[in-house]
Amino acid sequence: MPRTYRKQSPTGLDHIMSKGITECTLFKNNNDKDKYISLIKKYKTINNIEIYAYCLMSNHLHLLVKSKNKYTLSSFMKSVNQSYAAYYNKKYDRIGPVFFDRFKNVPILTKKQTKNVSIYIHKNPKDIPGYKHNLEKYKYSSLSTYLGLIDNSNDILDSNYIVEVLNHFDFQLTIARKLYKMMMNQDNIFIDSDKIRKSDIENQKSLHSSDKRDLDTALTPNEIIDFIKNHTEEKFDIHLKYDRKNRQYTALSVLLLKYFGYLTYKKISEIIGTMSYSNISKLCKSGAKLINTKEKYRIIYDAFLNCYQH
Repeated sequence: MPRTYRKQSPTGLDHIMSKGITECTLFKNNNDKDKYISLIKKYKTINNIEIYAYCLMSNHLHLLVKSKNKYTLSSFMKSVNQSYAAYYNKKYDRIGPVFFDRFKNVPILTKKQTKNVSIYIHKNPKDIPGYKHNLEKYKYSSLSTYLGLIDNSNDILDSNYIVEVLNHFDFQLTIARKLYKMMMNQDNIFIDSDKIRKSDIENQKSLHSSDKRDLDTALTPNEIIDFIKNHTEEKFDIHLKYDRKNRQYTALSVLLLKYFGYLTYKKISEIIGTMSYSNISKLCKSGAKLINTKEKYRIIYDAFLNCYQH
């Protein structure tokens, strides 16, 4: 029977699942998990893969990754899983397959999906004795990094990508982490994270997911930048980073590029011209503030939503 055609994610984001065969435990101990982590670190660089979240369980694993296309994604997972299978068979003196069929990927299409999938991944250890209400203590998960408890869980995540996911909860990192922690304590692993009221954490006005609906697909950078250009009263050039007149429109553009173009800080930096990730983050926050405090920017933002949302 022919294999199912692998879907390509239009946003580049995928939820990856891979499990071991029934006859043997995929990860028998922490050393096995450490080996798999080392292979992720090795091949993500080779294949230019970005890891947004992960969790390794005894018989399966979950990854939230971003790739250029389905071919680099397949190359990455094939390299990792084949290398691990060779290690496993040699260590445990066996032959034959280690993984149950090829890995599965589910394309991530919206910000809401990104949020809920990351929560689902981090909830996996909940049935392990002692971890139900202490999921952040599970070593082979990226949750502790999300919550700011350690700098980088097993050194396979980039902090900028973690912030990118957390910013889907709130632009204020401390509030986002509190919201995320609250989600970890919800019984329903598929709960819509937008239903958590931000006022339960802090009564603070900012751009929030309840203020907008998700776009069906990511927009191109040119579509977003051209829209801003066509709705500005002054001449606007996103490459003039330090021009005072441009800066506020640039901040609005960066915000839209990040949350409706699904671009990383790295990609935005390439579009604008060399700029540090911290400065791009500041521009994002400035864009959110402008929308909430300045009517003319709110009008542009509302026009953008009306133009592109369905």
